[in-house]
Amino acid sequence: MEGKLPSPIKALLWDIDGVLVDTEELHFRSWNWFLSTMKVGELTREEYLPLIGRSGRDNMQTICQMRNIAGNIDDLIKVRRSEYERLRLEGVPVIRKNVELARAFADLFLGLRFAAVSSASRTDIDSNLEAAGLVNFFEQAVSFTDRKELKRKPAPDLYLLTLEKMSLDADACIAFEDSQSGIESATNAGIRVVALPNLLTAHHDFSKARLVIAQEESIHPLNILARVI
Repeated sequence: MEGKLPSPIKALLWDIDGVLVDTEELHFRSWNWFLSTMKVGELTREEYLPLIGRSGRDNMQTICQMRNIAGNIDDLIKVRRSEYERLRLEGVPVIRKNVELARAFADLFLGLRFAAVSSASRTDIDSNLEAAGLVNFFEQAVSFTDRKELKRKPAPDLYLLTLEKMSLDADACIAFEDSQSGIESATNAGIRVVALPNLLTAHHDFSKARLVIAQEESIHPLNILARVI
Protein backbone atom coordinates (compact mmCIF):
# COMPACT_ATOMS: atom_id res chain seq x y z
CA MET A 1 0.00 0.00 0.00
CA GLU A 2 1.30 3.42 -0.91
CA GLY A 3 2.04 5.67 2.05
CA LYS A 4 1.56 9.40 2.33
CA LEU A 5 4.76 11.42 2.50
CA PRO A 6 4.96 13.65 5.55
CA SER A 7 5.37 17.31 4.70
CA PRO A 8 7.83 18.67 3.63
CA ILE A 9 9.83 15.56 2.61
CA LYS A 10 10.27 15.10 -1.14
CA ALA A 11 13.62 13.31 -1.55
CA LEU A 12 16.08 10.94 0.11
CA LEU A 13 19.78 11.45 -0.54
CA TRP A 14 22.06 8.44 -0.10
CA ASP A 15 25.78 8.16 0.40
CA ILE A 16 27.17 5.10 -1.41
CA ASP A 17 30.51 3.98 0.06
CA GLY A 18 29.91 2.55 3.51
CA VAL A 19 26.13 2.83 3.14
CA LEU A 20 25.14 0.80 0.07
CA VAL A 21 28.47 -0.96 -0.57
CA ASP A 22 31.18 -1.88 1.93
CA THR A 23 34.11 -0.36 0.07
CA GLU A 24 35.58 1.03 3.30
CA GLU A 25 36.79 -2.46 4.16
CA LEU A 26 38.41 -2.75 0.73
CA HIS A 27 40.16 0.59 1.24
CA PHE A 28 41.41 -0.53 4.66
CA ARG A 29 42.81 -3.75 3.21
CA SER A 30 44.46 -1.90 0.31
CA TRP A 31 46.12 0.57 2.66
CA ASN A 32 47.61 -2.22 4.74
CA TRP A 33 48.79 -4.00 1.60
CA PHE A 34 50.49 -0.73 0.59
CA LEU A 35 52.16 -0.39 3.98
CA SER A 36 53.40 -3.97 3.85
CA THR A 37 55.06 -3.24 0.49
CA MET A 38 56.71 -0.22 2.13
CA LYS A 39 58.06 -2.50 4.89
CA VAL A 40 56.40 -0.52 7.67
CA GLY A 41 53.78 -1.33 10.27
CA GLU A 42 50.20 -1.77 9.13
CA LEU A 43 47.37 0.43 10.36
CA THR A 44 45.21 -0.69 13.23
CA ARG A 45 41.49 -0.16 12.80
CA GLU A 46 41.69 2.53 15.49
CA GLU A 47 44.30 4.41 13.45
CA TYR A 48 42.24 4.08 10.29
CA LEU A 49 38.91 5.28 11.70
CA PRO A 50 39.69 9.04 11.59
CA LEU A 51 40.72 8.70 7.93
CA ILE A 52 37.36 7.41 6.71
CA GLY A 53 35.53 9.86 4.48
CA ARG A 54 38.63 11.83 3.53
CA SER A 55 40.26 12.01 0.12
CA GLY A 56 42.85 9.44 -0.92
CA ARG A 57 45.46 12.17 -1.34
CA ASP A 58 44.89 13.57 2.15
CA ASN A 59 45.09 10.07 3.59
CA MET A 60 48.28 9.27 1.69
CA GLN A 61 49.94 12.41 3.06
CA THR A 62 48.76 11.62 6.60
CA ILE A 63 49.79 7.96 6.46
CA CYS A 64 53.20 8.77 4.99
CA GLN A 65 53.78 11.13 7.91
CA MET A 66 52.56 8.51 10.40
CA ARG A 67 54.88 5.83 9.01
CA ASN A 68 57.78 8.02 7.82
CA ILE A 69 57.34 7.02 4.18
CA ALA A 70 59.19 9.09 1.58
CA GLY A 71 58.40 9.30 -2.12
CA ASN A 72 56.37 11.06 -4.75
CA ILE A 73 52.77 11.29 -3.48
CA ASP A 74 51.23 10.81 -6.93
CA ASP A 75 53.28 7.66 -7.54
CA LEU A 76 52.41 6.26 -4.11
CA ILE A 77 48.72 6.96 -4.69
CA LYS A 78 48.85 4.96 -7.94
CA VAL A 79 50.44 2.01 -6.14
CA ARG A 80 47.82 1.94 -3.39
CA ARG A 81 44.97 2.55 -5.85
CA SER A 82 46.07 -0.38 -8.03
CA GLU A 83 45.59 -2.76 -5.11
CA TYR A 84 42.19 -1.25 -4.31
CA GLU A 85 41.12 -1.79 -7.93
CA ARG A 86 42.35 -5.40 -7.78
CA LEU A 87 40.27 -6.01 -4.66
CA ARG A 88 37.23 -4.50 -6.36
CA LEU A 89 37.60 -7.00 -9.19
CA GLU A 90 37.18 -9.78 -6.63
CA GLY A 91 33.76 -8.34 -5.82
CA VAL A 92 32.34 -5.23 -4.19
CA PRO A 93 30.54 -6.22 -0.96
CA VAL A 94 26.95 -4.97 -0.86
CA ILE A 95 25.27 -3.81 2.35
CA ARG A 96 21.99 -5.58 1.62
CA LYS A 97 20.13 -4.22 4.64
CA ASN A 98 20.55 -0.63 3.48
CA VAL A 99 19.82 -1.41 -0.17
CA GLU A 100 16.59 -3.08 0.95
CA LEU A 101 15.77 -0.04 3.08
CA ALA A 102 16.13 2.27 0.08
CA ARG A 103 13.91 0.01 -2.00
CA ALA A 104 11.36 -0.19 0.83
CA PHE A 105 11.09 3.61 0.82
CA ALA A 106 10.59 3.58 -2.96
CA ASP A 107 7.89 0.89 -2.75
CA LEU A 108 6.04 2.68 0.03
CA PHE A 109 6.20 6.23 -1.36
CA LEU A 110 5.78 6.25 -5.14
CA GLY A 111 6.30 10.01 -5.43
CA LEU A 112 9.51 10.04 -3.42
CA ARG A 113 12.66 11.16 -5.27
CA PHE A 114 16.12 9.62 -4.78
CA ALA A 115 19.70 10.80 -5.32
CA ALA A 116 23.13 9.36 -4.59
CA VAL A 117 25.74 11.76 -3.21
CA SER A 118 29.33 10.53 -3.16
CA SER A 119 32.90 11.76 -2.79
CA ALA A 120 33.94 8.94 -5.12
CA SER A 121 34.79 9.29 -8.79
CA ARG A 122 32.11 8.88 -11.44
CA THR A 123 33.64 5.54 -12.48
CA ASP A 124 33.51 4.17 -8.93
CA ILE A 125 29.95 5.44 -8.43
CA ASP A 126 28.73 3.66 -11.56
CA SER A 127 30.50 0.45 -10.57
CA ASN A 128 29.23 0.57 -6.98
CA LEU A 129 25.63 1.15 -8.04
CA GLU A 130 25.88 -1.73 -10.47
CA ALA A 131 27.15 -4.00 -7.68
CA ALA A 132 24.25 -2.90 -5.46
CA GLY A 133 21.69 -3.48 -8.23
CA LEU A 134 20.71 0.20 -8.21
CA VAL A 135 21.87 1.34 -11.66
CA ASN A 136 18.54 2.99 -12.59
CA PHE A 137 17.31 3.64 -9.07
CA PHE A 138 18.53 7.21 -8.56
CA GLU A 139 17.29 10.32 -10.33
CA GLN A 140 20.71 11.90 -9.75
CA ALA A 141 24.10 10.44 -8.81
CA VAL A 142 26.39 13.31 -7.83
CA SER A 143 30.19 12.93 -7.76
CA PHE A 144 32.94 15.34 -6.70
CA THR A 145 34.24 15.00 -10.28
CA ASP A 146 31.08 16.64 -11.68
CA ARG A 147 32.64 20.10 -11.29
CA LYS A 148 36.30 21.06 -10.83
CA GLU A 149 35.63 23.41 -7.93
CA LEU A 150 33.75 20.87 -5.80
CA LYS A 151 35.21 19.89 -2.45
CA ARG A 152 34.74 16.43 -1.01
CA LYS A 153 32.85 15.78 2.21
CA PRO A 154 32.79 17.13 4.95
CA ALA A 155 32.38 20.27 2.81
CA PRO A 156 28.69 20.77 1.90
CA ASP A 157 29.46 21.17 -1.83
CA LEU A 158 28.14 17.81 -3.00
CA TYR A 159 24.85 18.16 -1.18
CA LEU A 160 24.41 21.75 -2.30
CA LEU A 161 24.97 20.66 -5.91
CA THR A 162 22.41 17.88 -5.47
CA LEU A 163 19.83 20.36 -4.18
CA GLU A 164 20.60 22.61 -7.15
CA LYS A 165 20.28 19.81 -9.71
CA MET A 166 16.98 18.61 -8.24
CA SER A 167 15.57 22.09 -7.53
CA LEU A 168 14.97 21.15 -3.91
CA ASP A 169 15.17 22.96 -0.59
CA ALA A 170 17.29 21.40 2.14
CA ASP A 171 14.20 21.00 4.37
CA ALA A 172 12.64 18.76 1.73
CA CYS A 173 15.40 16.13 2.03
CA ILE A 174 16.80 13.49 4.35
CA ALA A 175 20.36 12.23 3.87
CA PHE A 176 21.62 8.76 4.80
CA GLU A 177 25.29 8.66 5.80
CA ASP A 178 27.66 6.28 7.56
CA SER A 179 30.46 8.58 8.73
CA GLN A 180 31.06 11.74 10.71
CA SER A 181 32.47 13.37 7.57
CA GLY A 182 29.32 12.62 5.59
CA ILE A 183 27.01 13.76 8.37
CA GLU A 184 28.85 17.07 8.63
CA SER A 185 28.61 17.52 4.85
CA ALA A 186 24.84 17.09 4.84
CA THR A 187 24.15 19.09 7.99
CA ASN A 188 26.40 21.90 6.74
CA ALA A 189 24.06 22.04 3.73
CA GLY A 190 21.08 22.29 6.06
CA ILE A 191 19.86 18.72 5.48
CA ARG A 192 18.64 16.43 8.27
CA VAL A 193 20.58 13.15 8.47
CA VAL A 194 20.00 9.51 9.37
CA ALA A 195 23.23 7.74 10.38
CA LEU A 196 23.75 4.16 9.22
CA PRO A 197 27.04 3.16 10.90
CA ASN A 198 29.05 0.22 9.62
CA LEU A 199 31.74 -1.81 11.39
CA LEU A 200 34.47 0.73 10.63
CA THR A 201 32.44 3.83 11.50
CA ALA A 202 30.46 2.58 14.49
CA HIS A 203 32.43 4.79 16.89
CA HIS A 204 32.29 8.00 14.87
CA ASP A 205 30.63 11.08 16.33
CA PHE A 206 26.99 10.97 15.16
CA SER A 207 25.77 13.74 17.46
CA LYS A 208 24.64 15.89 14.50
CA ALA A 209 22.43 13.12 13.07
CA ARG A 210 18.68 13.20 13.76
CA LEU A 211 18.63 9.41 14.07
CA VAL A 212 21.25 6.68 14.39
CA ILE A 213 20.30 3.18 13.24
CA ALA A 214 22.66 0.51 14.58
CA GLN A 215 23.89 -2.28 12.30
CA GLU A 216 21.75 -4.89 14.00
CA GLU A 217 18.65 -2.66 14.13
CA SER A 218 15.79 -2.82 11.64
CA ILE A 219 13.37 0.10 11.41
CA HIS A 220 10.40 0.50 9.08
CA PRO A 221 10.53 3.55 6.79
CA LEU A 222 7.46 5.05 8.48
CA ASN A 223 9.15 4.83 11.87
CA ILE A 224 12.28 6.46 10.48
CA LEU A 225 10.28 9.39 9.14
CA ALA A 226 8.38 9.74 12.39
CA ARG A 227 11.63 9.96 14.36
CA VAL A 228 13.46 12.27 11.99
CA ILE A 229 10.87 14.93 11.11
